[in-house]
Amino acid sequence: MFEGLTGGSPDGGTDTGATTDGGATEDAGTCPSNAFFCDDFERGIDARWLKQDTGQPGALEVQGGAGRNGSAALFDRLEPGGSADARKMLTFDSAPRTSGMLAVRAYLRAGTVPVDTILFTVFGAGAGDAQACVNAAIAVAVGPNETLSVNKYLPCDTSAPALKATTTTSIPLARDVFRCVALEIDIGATGALRLYVDDKVVAQAAGNTLGGYVSYGRVGVGIAFARASADVYVDDVAMATSHLGCP
Repeated sequence: MFEGLTGGSPDGGTDTGATTDGGATEDAGTCPSNAFFCDDFERGIDARWLKQDTGQPGALEVQGGAGRNGSAALFDRLEPGGSADARKMLTFDSAPRTSGMLAVRAYLRAGTVPVDTILFTVFGAGAGDAQACVNAAIAVAVGPNETLSVNKYLPCDTSAPALKATTTTSIPLARDVFRCVALEIDIGATGALRLYVDDKVVAQAAGNTLGGYVSYGRVGVGIAFARASADVYVDDVAMATSHLGCP
């Protein structure tokens, strides 16, 4: 499922603050003060992101006027054509973390989202692997009846990805309305997962989040997997090592 992700350049282990790569602070109304990364896509797809596109039909582009405040947003549409490895997404390599919390937030506006569509992903890195471990991830996905779920793929050292656990919710990802969706990972052998929608916990699970991982670092937004044609808008992405709200 996650095979063939191309490499990027980790940020060298240093969080550089909630700024764009040009040094201009993001909109204070959408970028929490504790975030080490923010992007409202007002500058297009900037150099901090790496495109992961397996070449199937669709689109991965910034569209003006599509954002939640009437500004720009990332539009992602994938027509997988039966390929289990099809994806159109953006990834960012943050400083690898072996403990503590990693929080990722995105505002999502769904169009067509078939069951099992993966909307954003946090990847684990294996021993000696500076990039994502291709068979390991914690993903926010679409469950039955367009509800949200969290899928945990562990461990890192298998030759094929294996879904180890799914935590489901009854919360729908409403069509054509932006919803604030956030994933928090407490990293460790006695770790935990929490899924927030509009800053309210809708699912949580205790247990080993470290598994075969050495660290977490790579974050992906956009469609990492879909069984059929899917499309979604993404806006106001933020990453932090503590809780992120929904301004």
